[in-house]
Order: sequence, then structure tokens, then C-alpha cells
Amino acid sequence: MLEKAKRLFEPAFKTKEASLKEIIEAIVGYVNIDILPILVVPYVIKLINEKNFHLAILVCFIAFIGHTILWLLNYLIRPWDYEAKYAMNAYIEGKYRKQILLKDHKAFDVIGTGKVQSIIQKGMDNWSELNWQVVYQIPKLIIGVGTGIYVMKQFEISYLIAFVFLMLCSYIVYGRYKFLRKKAQEIANDVDDIINANSVRSVMSRQEIVFSGKIDSEIKTFLKLNEESKNHTLKSDRYDYIANVSLEITGPIISFIFVGVILYQSSLMGTVSAADIASLVFLMYFASRFISLMYMTSWMISQILDRLPKIEKFWNFLDNTPALVNYEQGNVFVQTKESIVFDKVNFTYGEKKILENFSLMIPHGKKIALVGKSGSGKTTIAKLITGYMYPDSGSVLVDGQDTKGVSLKSYYKHIGYLTQEPMIFDGTVKENLLYSFDQVE
Repeated sequence: MLEKAKRLFEPAFKTKEASLKEIIEAIVGYVNIDILPILVVPYVIKLINEKNFHLAILVCFIAFIGHTILWLLNYLIRPWDYEAKYAMNAYIEGKYRKQILLKDHKAFDVIGTGKVQSIIQKGMDNWSELNWQVVYQIPKLIIGVGTGIYVMKQFEISYLIAFVFLMLCSYIVYGRYKFLRKKAQEIANDVDDIINANSVRSVMSRQEIVFSGKIDSEIKTFLKLNEESKNHTLKSDRYDYIANVSLEITGPIISFIFVGVILYQSSLMGTVSAADIASLVFLMYFASRFISLMYMTSWMISQILDRLPKIEKFWNFLDNTPALVNYEQGNVFVQTKESIVFDKVNFTYGEKKILENFSLMIPHGKKIALVGKSGSGKTTIAKLITGYMYPDSGSVLVDGQDTKGVSLKSYYKHIGYLTQEPMIFDGTVKENLLYSFDQVE
């Protein structure tokens, strides 16, 4: 559990300066709206009790000046919050993007490009966003709980006991239904990933779909998946509603109980003093802040529960997808303009055997064409030559060098490969043609 938490908040710990500035920005904001009023108001109530109205007014005026200064300071350091967000995102991109690009190509093909893209983008986005939000909200949560306990201690011990008891009851109910929501949302997310993968597949294979008369079948599949996603999402939403209501009602309950007790005590005395009125106002203010705290806490827990499954799926991809073999390791490829040789190559894709005991020699300078039905292995042969994939057994020799033993980085400097579905980058034709060069002139 500790290792998981350490990994989860790695971006925040690795961007310490940016995270610290974000924490400072959050604290300054909450000092202004929570700590300062809660420290000043009890003192003002005490002065009212003592009939020292002039000093009470002076304290209020000083507090107003303090508020103004803090609001100005908060305005000036507000960019620190967003700087932290982009620092965490940059850390994740800088550390993990290269790992993603150097994952085994065959694994990408087996999982499906659309599904892989969904896993990567959702995982990275949610990881950086969660770190940013938690770092910003944790100081507010600590301050909120601390000030709540402080306020209750200004009154009888029964207030504090009631406060803690009601809060614990709310969070027990909240936690239970948020857990159920998480499970339902995980299923909905899995279905959404399948929808995304099918969408990519249908666009890439649209010609085959049209020729095969499968348009209605494809639409039927999408509608079925959409209905499944809807059902699980609605179930998740119902659990979420019950969880949030369990928190929402706590603030009003505390407000009514505490205000009722103060009014009852005042009625026994036969009078309502200015201090009693001030106490009521103070409690109402605290109740509103407490409700805000409950919302903030529930929102933060929701963020963790909502985002964690996507992050864990991304981690699973990083940890369990094998890396591209010999990208930088291996012998430097030396071009000698010899032949390309397949020597008793066997290759299996998934559970389907594509090549079996396959041998072929292509002399240097000779142009060849591979002809065959779909799935017969034409593209596989091209990918084996490029080192995009390696044979299960046998050898692929280029200029007398086994592709398994050479550094692909050095090898790729000597070959060009145009796929059957060529991709282009956003930019000019010139930029696309010169992409593989170090710089575009």
C-alpha cells in the first residue's frame, strides 16, 4: 500500500519546488477564509461580552486590513498553482513518454492501437491531474479539520463529541457508496475503452466493412456497447448521489443542533445577549465552512477513486508490456550491400501461425513484390526485415547481420519503411519528408 501511494504521488515528490509553491498558495487562501475569521471572531465575542465595543470595532478593522493584504498576496502568487500542474505533467511526459515509444511493437499490435492510445492518454492525464489536485487540497483539508476542532473546543465538550461522531458516520456511509461507485465506474471505463478501440478499427477497416456488408452489424455492436456503458454509468451515478447526500446533510444537522442548543440555553436565562447573537453568527459561518469542507473532502476522494483505475491501467501497461529489444543495445549495423536472408523463420501472431519454416533470399539491388491473400504474412515479412518484430525461431539476416543482434537505432539510419497505411504528421510536406533528419532547414 505504501509503495503504491509512493508511486501514485511520485510526480508531486519529484517536482518538490513547484509542489511547495502550490501548497503555499493554498495555505495563503485558506488562512484568509478560515484561520483569520476563526481566530478573530471568538476574541470579538469576548470583547462584546465585556462591553468593550470600541476595541471590538478596532479588531474588526485590523482584521479587514489583514484580509485585504492576504487577498492581494493570494492574487500575486496564484500562478504558482498552475505552474505546479504543468511541472507535474512535464515530469510524467519526460520520464515515461520515451518508455512508451520504446515498447515492443508486437504488443501494440496485439492490444490494438486505439486501446493503447486510450490507456496511455487517460493514464498520463489523470496521473498529473490527481497529483495537482491532491497537493492543492490536502493543506485546505488539514486546515479545515483543525479549525473545526478548534471552534468546537470554544464551546462545551459535547459539541466536539457531536461534531466528531456525525463526521465519522457521514464518512462511513460515504466511503461505502464511493467504493461501490468505483467498481461500477471501472466496468464502464473498460467498456468505453472497447468502444474506442472498435471506433479506431472501424475507421481503419472501413473498406473491408463496406465490401463485406457488415455496416449494420458494426452499428449494432456499437449500440450494444453503448447501452452497457450507460447501464454501468447510471449505477455509478446512483451510488455517487447517495454518497454525496450523506455528506451534504451533515452540515445542516450540525448547524440546527448547535444553534438550537444556544437558543435553548439563552431562553433559560430569559434573555439573548449581543454575545449570543455573535456566537450564532459565528456558528452559522463555521457551519457553511464545514459544509464546504465536506464537499471538498468528498470531491477529493472522488478524484482519487475516479482517476486511480485509469492510472493503474496505465501502470499495468508500463510494467507488463515488454520493451523494444535492442534499440540502443547491440552491435552497430554496418551496411555492406549484401543480401537479405530469411533462414527457417517461424512466427506466430497471437494464436495464429503466420510463417512456418520460412526461407527466402533477396539479393542486393533487386526489387521484389510479395503477393498473397490477406493474413498470409506479407506485412509480417516486411516488419521482420525492419526489426519491428523478431521471429520466434530462425534468423533474419541483413547484410550478413542478424537483426536480433544489431542496434536498431544504428540500423534505422540505413533503411526506409513506408507502411501500407502511411501516417503523416501535422505540418508541411517538407517537414514530413525531412522528419527523420536532425533538423529541417
